[in-house]
Amino acid sequence: MTISEFSIKRPVTTMMIIISMVVLGVMTLTNLKAERLPKFNIPVASITTTWTGASPEDMEKLVTYEIEDALSSVEGITRVTTESTMGRSQIIVEFRYGEDIDSKVNDLVTEVSRIRADLPDDIDEPRIRKSGSSGDMVMMLSITGEDQIQLKSFAENVVKPRFERIDGAGEISIRGGFEKEILIEIDPDKLEGYGLNITDIYNLVRNASVNFPAGYIREGDKEFLVRVFGEAETLEEMRSIVVKNDGAQTLFLTDVADVRIDVKDREDYGRTNGRDNVIIWVQKSDTGNILDIADTVKEELVELEPLLPEGAGFEINVDSSTDVVNSINSVKNNAMTGLVLASIILFVFLKDLRATIVIAISIPVSVIATFSMFGAKGMSLNLISLMGLSLGVGMLVDNSIVVLDNIFRHLTELKKPRMEAASDGASEMVVPIIASTATTVAVFLPIVIREGLAKEIFHDMSYSIAFSLLASLIVAVTFVPMVCSRILRSDRKLDAEGKVIKGVKEVYTKLLRKALRFRVVTIVITILLFVGIVGTGVKTVGGGFFPTTDDGVYTIVGDMPSGMDVAKVNRIAQVFEEAAANHPATKIYTTSVSKDVTTVVVNIGTPSERELDVSIFDVVRDIRRELTGKVPDVNLIVLPKFVRGAGSSDMSLILKSDDVLQMESYAREIQRRMETTPGLTDVTNSMLGGNPEARLILDRKKLEYYGIKVTDLTFAVSYQIRGGTPVTIKTGNDELDVTVQLKKKYRESTDLLMDARIATGDGGSVKLRDIATLEIVEGAAGIEKEDRIRMIELQANTVGEMDLVNAQRAVEKIIDDLNLPRSVTYSFGGDGKDLQDVMGQLIFAFMVAIFLIYFILAAQFESYILPFIVMGSVPLSVIGVYAGLMLTGEDTNVMVFVGIIMLAGIVVNNAIVLIDYMNLLKARGITGNEAIMEAGRTRLRPIIMTTMTTVFGMMPLAFGIGQGSEMYKGMAIAVIFGLTFSTLLTLVFIPVLYSIYNGALERVEVFRKRKAQAKSELKIELEGERD
Repeated sequence: MTISEFSIKRPVTTMMIIISMVVLGVMTLTNLKAERLPKFNIPVASITTTWTGASPEDMEKLVTYEIEDALSSVEGITRVTTESTMGRSQIIVEFRYGEDIDSKVNDLVTEVSRIRADLPDDIDEPRIRKSGSSGDMVMMLSITGEDQIQLKSFAENVVKPRFERIDGAGEISIRGGFEKEILIEIDPDKLEGYGLNITDIYNLVRNASVNFPAGYIREGDKEFLVRVFGEAETLEEMRSIVVKNDGAQTLFLTDVADVRIDVKDREDYGRTNGRDNVIIWVQKSDTGNILDIADTVKEELVELEPLLPEGAGFEINVDSSTDVVNSINSVKNNAMTGLVLASIILFVFLKDLRATIVIAISIPVSVIATFSMFGAKGMSLNLISLMGLSLGVGMLVDNSIVVLDNIFRHLTELKKPRMEAASDGASEMVVPIIASTATTVAVFLPIVIREGLAKEIFHDMSYSIAFSLLASLIVAVTFVPMVCSRILRSDRKLDAEGKVIKGVKEVYTKLLRKALRFRVVTIVITILLFVGIVGTGVKTVGGGFFPTTDDGVYTIVGDMPSGMDVAKVNRIAQVFEEAAANHPATKIYTTSVSKDVTTVVVNIGTPSERELDVSIFDVVRDIRRELTGKVPDVNLIVLPKFVRGAGSSDMSLILKSDDVLQMESYAREIQRRMETTPGLTDVTNSMLGGNPEARLILDRKKLEYYGIKVTDLTFAVSYQIRGGTPVTIKTGNDELDVTVQLKKKYRESTDLLMDARIATGDGGSVKLRDIATLEIVEGAAGIEKEDRIRMIELQANTVGEMDLVNAQRAVEKIIDDLNLPRSVTYSFGGDGKDLQDVMGQLIFAFMVAIFLIYFILAAQFESYILPFIVMGSVPLSVIGVYAGLMLTGEDTNVMVFVGIIMLAGIVVNNAIVLIDYMNLLKARGITGNEAIMEAGRTRLRPIIMTTMTTVFGMMPLAFGIGQGSEMYKGMAIAVIFGLTFSTLLTLVFIPVLYSIYNGALERVEVFRKRKAQAKSELKIELEGERD
């Protein structure tokens, strides 16, 4: 008993199975998380170490090199890149895909802990974390109000702690506002008069404020914690600290320093629409969900509103969760529209409401059942997984259409009873539709089984298509025959052969007859079509990595030269603000300024919210044009997305060499030529001028003579210049740093610095200039290495008709023209490297998919040759892909290439249906071109129906309607045009190939018969001679 026969005989059981699939899917759907993109398991970890005041050379030599050397014992590392800048070391460690990144992070922690004693004592502890998808921006909000000190305090002490407790939240960063401190500003002349130095004052302040648990004491049956408590809690108590008492005179802190509550020197600025306020950036962790975090933040804001200082308020400037919801809703709406269009096409062809309902039901049942597999695989509702379902909507009815059409043939043409027609018609098509489904599912198998970036990106889409198609197969072989056995009427033909369809059949029949007559001409024309269209497309269609979506937010980033004062950076930020404010599309702009970088995030609203008919890409182009030449010596980057900091540009070029000077020379020339290349903009490099350094060259003999330790001298000079924070005291809700430093005029003069007195070993003091000399040099801005070889990175964005692939070709031509020496090597990084890696993996997946399709077809047809004929439809689809891309102006990217892989599994289905029926007719005794013509006429309608339902089901995606549609528009266009062209050509080209194959078989059979006859005649003749 076949599964279809079982379903027909046990209708209640069948309905319970279908209902169970739906109920389980609905239950799972309610628990599925929604997010923009799936969690990518990217095997990358970072090790970040800060050492305040250290030069890039010191960071490289004393920190970066030591840590990098320790990593040599960690297995699975494929690439290590390091960057040593002023006070900061960052090491990016990349592992093989498939490695357990959590385990590898533990290995890194172990190795760094092992060599911790070899690192400088006063560095901050190295922070080791997996990079993954952490750091994605969730929200940017501001606290508005007049009192910037209150706002900053409220943000730091109230808002930030509550946000940090949110499940899934990552780093919470605050910019802008003013921060109070207790400032102890020392007069070095007074210190010298009393025989004191700044280190003495630092230690006295630290020791005067004590809050220390001394242990427990038991008294009777009670136990008490003894705490030594002597914190200076008020400004007056701080001022009254005794710094010297020789019996005759008591010296207080106020005698040698000004002690006051002051505002810290500004290190950052925050503004919204040009007005000072406090900016709060909320990022997600590796495990965080943007929607959940954003919802919780909004709930927290409601609770925090009454606690705000008087006149203050919250304002959400950018909310990424809105983009996620809009993008997901867009995919859902497109899928629903596709479902309706596919159902309309069905009704137009079938002209039978009952049959249309039977087929249409298979779509929601298959989709809902797929959600239960989402839960089993730990998948979420995201753009990639929902895109897979949307792409599959039209295909979900293919199996049911084929089964229904064959049931009607048995019912109307063969005049069988309804039950028998349903059973025989469905059973007859089980093998072909299983093969068709298997070929479509098989193309995604290589993507999900081979570790790599392609698997991480397309994992969810592959499974969503595969699961939904498998569910549709179950529906087609169980639910459809069961329902058809009970509701279809034998007195009604399932043929919508009105004038149009009859005309199409007549034209097709004539065309097919001519094609079979002129087989060589047909093949030559097809080959010329392939060479002409594909060849032209490869040369003219641009290429990129991943489509950029229009989410209504762009970012202006200024990467500042080293050593620039934060006040000057702020003035540059105001130039950016002016450009944003003057653009008519701007709704709100938010500015964040720090010493190294300034960022202006501009919100123009989602496409549906805009009053002007402009895209984010149009606005970005306008802003770039407006700012060009206005901020010299600043690396200007304008990105059509929401980022914090410089982010990544469209194209990245990496030069590597041990000869640094030679590499820098070539890097400057390459940058100069890139800046004059049309289509390239925002050209930057990683070797801008370094920080100006005043280096103290110590006289070690004198240090030994005076009994001064190098470490003591280092701390003393550090206190002289940037001060120190010996203690923090709590006043009300605020925690105030107590800062000990010299008066401003001493901190801004190298001459006065050299006059500073340093404590000697015998209790005296000596001027700094007596034990050291000062040398003014330009230090390195940063030292970058890849696998211990020095590197320089050049970045650029593309504009106009320029795309990533052509940008890389243009840069390669520049390099070729320069005749780069062998000592300097280059490679592309960023999206270029990712594109190369993913395309390599997808090409491998495509080749494996072709082999899998061949195995399936060979098993189905029990033939080594027929699979090649069936797969002749695959290159036909590529003709359509490039024709569609050229007609619509879309670029090739990884999404389009996945569409091509997907087509390989889809387009063979039409050929399978054709050839399977040709073989069936041959088995019934119909031979030669008669079988081919009959199969073409009979299968024309179901082939056109399945093609049109798939095409119309994907059409909303191809129109690019809704937010985030740029992500899948190119893929949908590729599939629609590829499938359409392949179907039209398959109906002619595949029968011609089959005719040639069949003719060869017939000739072989004739030859065998003649040979057998000759043998027989020879045998008779020999026997006659014996007689």
